[in-house]
Amino acid sequence: MKALRLPDSKTAGKASAYVVPQLWQPRNGILMANDVNDNKTAEEYTACIAVYKNGSYMMSASGGKVSLFNMMTFKVETKLKGHRNRITGLAFSQTLNILVCSGADAQLCVWSIFGWEKKKTRLIQAPTGRQSPLVGETKIQFHNDHTQLLVAHESQIAVYDSKLDCLRSWTPKDALAAPISWAIYSCDGLLVYATFCDGVVVYSTLC
Repeated sequence: MKALRLPDSKTAGKASAYVVPQLWQPRNGILMANDVNDNKTAEEYTACIAVYKNGSYMMSASGGKVSLFNMMTFKVETKLKGHRNRITGLAFSQTLNILVCSGADAQLCVWSIFGWEKKKTRLIQAPTGRQSPLVGETKIQFHNDHTQLLVAHESQIAVYDSKLDCLRSWTPKDALAAPISWAIYSCDGLLVYATFCDGVVVYSTLC
């Protein structure tokens, strides 16, 4: 596994766009890679990762399963399966002690970090006028409070609680009718920024 790392002496723990990142590799030279099916095309995989416990563990997904890597031993400790289609998003909540994964099947899966038991699954509700069930990449991110989950699908942006109940949602319409490509919380968690497939970027107080 390789990573981009900023020089510690120059960043002082703060984000900066003025420092050139360095390519970092483990000293032992061991590389980690997701297991993939060679019969599938690259478009059928969406590689994504989420880090937990100060970087001691990393969840990695490529295809329809999630692998838990122990970063101390460089070994796979477990694999999780719950999606019919490829996984497109991973998010940890350190407050709720759960992992949420989203997929191209527009489904959300919640896993307990204690024993990695699947706690709940839910399909994203289709907006009025859209055929159900939905399909397409689904991106997720926990709010700063680690209790509310931002869900972005081409058809909508929504906020879910820990029980996967939808608290509020917004659907593209009128002048903003293009499909949504991405959505993310602002650093302070007060706003949601969204990008659209036509290049438009907007922000909202959806949170």
